[in-house]
Amino acid sequence: MCVTMSKKRCLIRQRVPVILLTLICLVGTLSVSVSNAHAAGPVQVTFTVKQQFINKSISAPPSEVFTYQLSPQTPDAPMPQGSGMQAHRFSVKGTSDVDIGPISFSTPGLYVYTLSCTTPDMPNYSKNRKMYTIEVHISNESEASVIYLGEDAKAEELAFEHIYSDNNPPGKLNPSGGGVNRPNLPVAGPKTGDFSNPALWTSLIALSSVLLMVIILIGRRLGLSSKQTRGRKE
Repeated sequence: MCVTMSKKRCLIRQRVPVILLTLICLVGTLSVSVSNAHAAGPVQVTFTVKQQFINKSISAPPSEVFTYQLSPQTPDAPMPQGSGMQAHRFSVKGTSDVDIGPISFSTPGLYVYTLSCTTPDMPNYSKNRKMYTIEVHISNESEASVIYLGEDAKAEELAFEHIYSDNNPPGKLNPSGGGVNRPNLPVAGPKTGDFSNPALWTSLIALSSVLLMVIILIGRRLGLSSKQTRGRKE
C-alpha cells in the first residue's frame, strides 16, 4: 500500500512541472496575440491628386500654381497633419501629382470628404471646377476601402484638367470637364400676355389704306358712269 501511494506521489510530482509549463506557454501565446493586435495600429490612407494643363497656345506650357481644398463631411473625421480646423488646403504647380496624407484612421466606420479647386479665375485659363466626394470605409478588421465619386459617378482617380490658351478669356470648364462654357447669349424673356407685333399692324394699316383708296376710286368711277348714262337718256 505504501509503495502504491509513493508511486502516485511521484507521478503527481512529475506531472506538475509539465502542467505548469503548458500553462506558461498558453499565457505566452495569448500575450503575443494580444500584443500583435495592438501592434497593428491605425490604418493609414493617402490620396493622390493629379493636375494637368491642356495647352492650346504656341507659348511655353503653363506652370501656374493652383490651390485645392480637402474638407471633411463626417464629424470628427481625421485630417492630414498641418490641416486647419475646417479644411486642408494645398497647392499644385504645373502638370504634376501631389500626395495628401497619410491620414490615420483608428476607429471603424465611414468617413466622407470633398475635394475641389479653389483658385479664382485667371486670364487665359479655363479651370475645371469639378468637386469630388471621397468615401473611406474602415472595417472592423482594420482594412481600408476608398471610393472616389465625381458628379454622382465613380471615378478612378482624383484628376483636374485645366485649359490654357492665349485667346481664352477667364472662365471655367463644365462640371463634367467636357469643355469650356460658351459665352452668355441673349435669352428671350418670359411672355407677359402682350403678343402685339408693331410691324404686322403697320402692314395691315397700310394695306387697309390702299384698299380704301381703291374702293373710293371705284365708287367715284361708278358714280360718274351712272350720271353719264342718265344724261344720255334725258
